[in-house]
Amino acid sequence: DDSIPLSDRFDAALDKDHKLLGMGRNFISKILCLVNPDLYMVWNAPTESFFKKVGLRPDRGMTPGQQYQFYCDFFADVCKEAGIADMAQLDALIWD
Repeated sequence: DDSIPLSDRFDAALDKDHKLLGMGRNFISKILCLVNPDLYMVWNAPTESFFKKVGLRPDRGMTPGQQYQFYCDFFADVCKEAGIADMAQLDALIWD
């Protein structure tokens, strides 16, 4: 439901009352990226490594969903500035 903020939806999907076994942030973000790579990035080990390299850290106390929104906003800006088509393409570049 796009009327609910992304951060709330992401947190709800990770909530112990709703979480499916084996479905963590990597899986959830991958599905979101497949559905709409213009808005959603894949949050996995390579992106975490990239964030550390560039010194990108969300504010302390942010929920995982708020962190995911923060990272998606950052990646959207990177795509726009670098002329990269979408976040799926950016993810592929990070893997290389």
